[in-house]
Amino acid sequence: MRKRAFTLIELLVVIAIIAILAAILFPVFAQAKVAAKKTQSISNLKQVGTSFIIYTADYDDNFPSAYSHRSQTYYGGGPYGVWAGYGGAYPTGWCNNGFYRDDEDYYLWANSTEPYRKNPQITEFAGTPDEPRASFTTQRANAPGPNDITMGMNGLLHTFPTTSVSAQSTTPLLWPVHGSAQHEGIAYSSPYLACFNSNNSSCMFNPNAGPQGQTSGLMSGALWYTDRGGDFSYWIYGKGYPIVRTDTSVRVLNNLGSPSQSVGNNNPFGDPFATYDSTGIEWSFYPCYAPGQTTGVRYWCFFRPDRDEYGN
Repeated sequence: MRKRAFTLIELLVVIAIIAILAAILFPVFAQAKVAAKKTQSISNLKQVGTSFIIYTADYDDNFPSAYSHRSQTYYGGGPYGVWAGYGGAYPTGWCNNGFYRDDEDYYLWANSTEPYRKNPQITEFAGTPDEPRASFTTQRANAPGPNDITMGMNGLLHTFPTTSVSAQSTTPLLWPVHGSAQHEGIAYSSPYLACFNSNNSSCMFNPNAGPQGQTSGLMSGALWYTDRGGDFSYWIYGKGYPIVRTDTSVRVLNNLGSPSQSVGNNNPFGDPFATYDSTGIEWSFYPCYAPGQTTGVRYWCFFRPDRDEYGN
């Protein structure tokens, strides 16, 4: 019996059909993969946010320290109260280099809330690339290794009473403070408060004044870079990412960005940043005076605990 082989035309038609199906299905598979990663990150945020609430129940309904407490002499010399714009070793004690200190990093939110979490892996965002630890850090002998972490705390909530947050369902608690990156062994908070004197206890968000009594100026800012100097895109899942708010509800921020680096998005309470470049790297943010005020001190709008009072 004579067997009939495929002709060249028939083979080309089959190949073309396979190529068309692949072109249709591959983006669907890629979207499904991104959606799965985003879902995992949402679950992680929810669990870490819940650990904060359990922590506050044991600490007079106050949020943990967003920063490492610093002694009277800081790295390089001079008096500081907190490392308001820097991170801390996570976990406490893994690093031995004279910059990060156990007695200071112990207070950092990532470490103080760890007993209520007991799983450092849930502080990561699924699928974000690793950022190796800074070259000046070395692991301490016989100490636990560094934990990877993507999430960071809203620094305006530093030791702030939960009962004083008027915008419980909208104020961010945790978010990817440096965008798409898993930091090896260093946890951060952003925005930071303008707390630069040696009085640790006085550093707290105040809607009508600075956190240490200042009467004018910008009282919070973005932590633009990491210890390695990295700057990362905030387009993590599509053009957005999830955050968890002070009531532990999770919101996914979508379509983040701006028309250009010089033209803002006019969305101070819907987008953490005002301007981005074409790859999703941040360039500026919106600061706000106290609700109803046009003078005085300003804080980063998106992260203010009283943001609902603006009517947005």
